[in-house]
Amino acid sequence: MFLLHQIEHEVNSPNLKADQRGAKFEVSGVDENGERYAFDGIGNWQRSAFTSRKHNERQCPYPVGRKKSQVVLPETKGFTLREGTIYVQESSSPDLYCTDEEILEGLSLSHAGGTKIIHFVRNPYEMVLSNYFYHSQDPTPEKWVHSDDPCEQLYDDGSSLSSHIIPELAKELHKPESYVTKQLSRIGTMCEELYQNDTTFYEHLLDLDKYDGLRLATAQMIAASGMSNGYWAGGDVIRMANNLIRFKRLQQASTSESKIEVLTVTMGDFIKNMANGTYDFLNFILGEDDTSIPKEKLWKAALKQEEKYAKKKGRAHVTQTNEEDQRVKEELKERLRGDPDLSFILNVTEDLVNEALAF
Repeated sequence: MFLLHQIEHEVNSPNLKADQRGAKFEVSGVDENGERYAFDGIGNWQRSAFTSRKHNERQCPYPVGRKKSQVVLPETKGFTLREGTIYVQESSSPDLYCTDEEILEGLSLSHAGGTKIIHFVRNPYEMVLSNYFYHSQDPTPEKWVHSDDPCEQLYDDGSSLSSHIIPELAKELHKPESYVTKQLSRIGTMCEELYQNDTTFYEHLLDLDKYDGLRLATAQMIAASGMSNGYWAGGDVIRMANNLIRFKRLQQASTSESKIEVLTVTMGDFIKNMANGTYDFLNFILGEDDTSIPKEKLWKAALKQEEKYAKKKGRAHVTQTNEEDQRVKEELKERLRGDPDLSFILNVTEDLVNEALAF
């Protein structure tokens, strides 16, 4: 975010002192004629637009950071995005369950102009393997695995996570909802067979053999609502599938007055080629017209970002594995591809990811 602000202000306000470009110095993105040339001032961007893994009574994502005294107009469906502002949706995706029409209407009422979305995705097989090995470390990096019920699929209103997404999946696959329901219900049955309440989810990950531990962790990552762990984790795979479907349809339904553009990026590719990934990111956000910000400026900034990342790369990470660990992961991945309970949604999500990347 700071990189983006810095580029805009350097190009449009070259006389601005260097110390005024710092992250804590707020500079308006509007020139002396009242024309906006940049996003909101430095240090004035939002971390998240919506609360992770939650939705309001309209099934739309719940806005984050809203005080009780602040009123969200009913017609906005809970969308309270500000014009000229970039939001970084941290932690996890929001619950995007309301209709396409409600989303489009909510966006158009919350701010003027179009909306650009950068959707970071992962291959679902790589995602669930990384999730299992990360949380089964000793000690585990995250506390919620000690108190989580991995098989809890319900929200506090009694609805299940999958019930909100099954209609969209069925429509996308041209299958009856009963067919998709049957496929996903097998995950819950399998989860309950593996999970015994006498020990914690984390202890299960340690005590079960690798494949059953992976299956249990994957069931949690596919279908768990997250309610039992305070909505810190759960259901990321099926939410990603839902978001891929919704973003595709929103692009198709958007208009010139309220245009929605989506750039889908894989986390792995972005990290492996930071310069190209950063350049594509900046180019998408700022537009392809280089009359306002020269392409050379963007590329220079992208290379600088890659150098900055390379300095941090030496830090150990759980996904950095040796050849033997990689062999084990490949074997587990192949078993997952043939798993009678899990392969359906993993394969569907993988196809959706590949389709979005090719768009």
